[in-house]
Amino acid sequence: MDNIFLSLQACMLEILRQKEGNLYKTPHLGKAKLQRAKRLPVSLLCSRDLYEAAIVLLRATSRGSELLFDSSSI
Repeated sequence: MDNIFLSLQACMLEILRQKEGNLYKTPHLGKAKLQRAKRLPVSLLCSRDLYEAAIVLLRATSRGSELLFDSSSI
């Protein structure tokens, strides 16, 4: 199950990097190798720059609730 959620997180990060759509390449994380080495992460990190860029994009396209984007939390 961990592998599925890591793949989902990696895909979500790629979508944020592409700024929309599903024209991203599915990232290869080497999960089996990491799992054998007992180094499989529980979650993937999203850089602050990527997060802020996604918020700006959502605001510009009027997608998402303003309640989710309280400027004091950025």
